[in-house]
Amino acid sequence: MNEPYSFRLKEIKPELSGYLREAQLLLKASGMPDEKSVHDVRVLMKKARAVLKLAGPQLEKEWFEKNIGALRESGRLLSGLRDTSVQRRILKELRKEHPSLFASLRDNEKINLLLRKPDHLNINAEYLTGLVLKTEDLIQKTGYRIRFEPMDKLDARLQFMELEKTYEDVIAI
Repeated sequence: MNEPYSFRLKEIKPELSGYLREAQLLLKASGMPDEKSVHDVRVLMKKARAVLKLAGPQLEKEWFEKNIGALRESGRLLSGLRDTSVQRRILKELRKEHPSLFASLRDNEKINLLLRKPDHLNINAEYLTGLVLKTEDLIQKTGYRIRFEPMDKLDARLQFMELEKTYEDVIAI
């Protein structure tokens, strides 16, 4: 006989915990995370939100919204660091392509500041440290909440349906 269609999804909790643990390690690896670490932490927060959204309809709404918000905020806090490095890279490419334009902009302090190496940026170190510490704190608190949230009775079929909805939304775009 034909066997019924079956599928197997990974457990949600270990995946979420793994993403959060990896993000914490990246943030604590050095005093101040480098560009790659910031990017990787932001990607991990996006992955964690995506995994959590699969189980969203089966979780308590208030708990779900609090944790999705915390994951979003932790990525947002680091966005300024990421944006600065991307802007620097774009400006350097533009400078190579249009040297005459940049010759006329050589006295522009904002552009000169962005074009300098990160070590020489005039950014308040206390402010950056505060952002990183706040991000670490958000990730740690979210990890604790996830750790103590019972997720062993989640229906895999409902998670799969959420995944299908997401896929259909993306295709529609």
